This record gives sequence, structure tokens and C-alpha cells, in this order.
Amino acid sequence: MESKLKIIAISFLGIVTIGCATSPSTTRPTLGPDGLPLEETTEGTTVIDTGPKYVIAQEAQAATEAPAYMGVDGGTLSPEESATAKRKASVTLVNKGKKALFNNQYAIANKERQSALSIDSQNPHAYYYLALLEYRQGQYQQALGHLQNAKVHFADPKWKAESHVMAGRIEEDLRDWHGAANEYGKALNYTPGLVPAEEGLGRVQGRITSFETLPGEPGSEIESGERMPATGEQPGYQDSGE
Repeated sequence: MESKLKIIAISFLGIVTIGCATSPSTTRPTLGPDGLPLEETTEGTTVIDTGPKYVIAQEAQAATEAPAYMGVDGGTLSPEESATAKRKASVTLVNKGKKALFNNQYAIANKERQSALSIDSQNPHAYYYLALLEYRQGQYQQALGHLQNAKVHFADPKWKAESHVMAGRIEEDLRDWHGAANEYGKALNYTPGLVPAEEGLGRVQGRITSFETLPGEPGSEIESGERMPATGEQPGYQDSGE
């Protein structure tokens, strides 16, 4: 009886030993400074530079995150009593198109804008909201052209500033950081303290600084092949020197 118990005990211990040997071992991955697991290579764990360059690169990348640009919805436009009959009729169409635009009815918005301009080709609000419509549809070059007309015809400094803010945002999307900085700077000249212009200028200055400080680093213009246009060079239009 005793020998049978010994045999059973030995068999049980053998099963436990085999189970332990075959169960996979769990090891914690090595984490990088960003809290994510480091990539394993044939040479070993990838080393990430955590020095000043790494910190600057991370801050510059964070500075490029821009909130969605919606344009200005200041309510129904009210033409002055001294405005011509053409301007009043044009503004009425702009208001209809503006309502359609903010309801994402782009076809209707485009029709009303074009009609407004056919009646009054110098209506700056028609150019502004047509540019906003084109911006939302990704038609950047057309939007920049219409914004240039809006800047010329707007008399109100606030609306001139808003036109430059939209142009700056388009230049950001085109990755022309110097062009965007130029537009945001002009907006602040017309309306000092304008928040969208200040925030936009901060973003693009962060990008410019990151390119100048980190040549060849991952994500830089040298690494990605991205070309930074020279200061003052704008892909959408020529500044008329308004």
C-alpha cells in the first residue's frame, strides 16, 4: 500500500513539473520615455534619445495640432442703409448661402455665393464665405484667390484680420509655415490680440523652430523630403501689398 502511494505521489510531482516547464513565462516590456514599449530589434532594444532634442521635437510636434477651423459665423449680415441696391441684394444671397454652408449644404451655398458675386462683384463677404466653402472642400488654391479679393474689398479691419486668419490656416494645411506665419502676423496687425491668429502663429513658429533646430531628425523636412518655401513665398497667390 505504501509503495502505491509513493508511485502516485511521484507521478503527480512529474505532471506539475512538466506543466511549469511548458507554461510561457511573462516578462514586462521595456518602456520608453513616452510610456510605450520600445521596439525590439535583432541587435537588442531600440534606444531612444531622451535628451534636449527629444524634448524639443515632442513639444514642436504637439504645437502643430490645430483645432478644426470653422470660419466666422457672426449672424445675419446687415448692409448699411447707404449701400446700393445691388449690394443689398447681394448680401441677401450671401446670408442664404451662409446658412446653407453652416448646415453643410455645399451645393446650395455655392449657388448662392456665385449669384451674390454676379450681382455685386465687390462684395467682400461673398468672397470670404466662398473661400470658406472651398476651404472645407479642400480647394485650397481657389480659396486663397477669393480671400485675396476679400482682403482688398473689406474696409473693416476685423474682417481683414479674419481673412488673413483663414489664409494662414490654409497655408498651414499646405505646410507652408513661413507663409502661414506671415498671414497670422498680418491678422494681428489689423486686430491685435485676435486669439486664432495668436494661436496659429504659435503653432507655425514651433514648426519653423523644430526644422531649424533638428535637421535630419525623424519628421523634419530633410527626413521626410518636405520643402519649406522661402520666406514670403506663397503657393496660392501673390500678395498685392494691400
